[in-house]
Amino acid sequence: MTENVGFILLTGEIGAGKTTLIQYVLGKLGKDIETAVVFNTNVTAEQLLNFILSQFELKRPKNDKTAVLETFYQFLIQKYAEKKRVLLIIDEAQNLSPDALEEVRMLSNLQAETQALLQIMLVGQPELTTKLQAPNLLQFS
Repeated sequence: MTENVGFILLTGEIGAGKTTLIQYVLGKLGKDIETAVVFNTNVTAEQLLNFILSQFELKRPKNDKTAVLETFYQFLIQKYAEKKRVLLIIDEAQNLSPDALEEVRMLSNLQAETQALLQIMLVGQPELTTKLQAPNLLQFS
């Protein structure tokens, strides 16, 4: 988390301690990093975006994707102005649909100047790696 890379991928078998590692990492982060963890990944892409806003304690606008994205972007800009970094951790990411994974990828494109506004840590079982290599998710690679 000390380097400002867009994506971090953590995979391991069931019971390997991925969730425990997440809790450890969260305990070690400084106050200059805003974090949110998403555990519920059996959702649609739209539900995932709304859940992300909820985890960052942002008020969800009406069911308008543009407004949801604008709310999140303004939050990221505000944190950037405060010299804070934002980390989104998605546990059990292997359960995300291709559409939800594409939304996550699009969130990673939000930038200020040349700096990524959001770091995303995808955590999941080994099949997550295979899923991310699928032709319809080629841009992830």
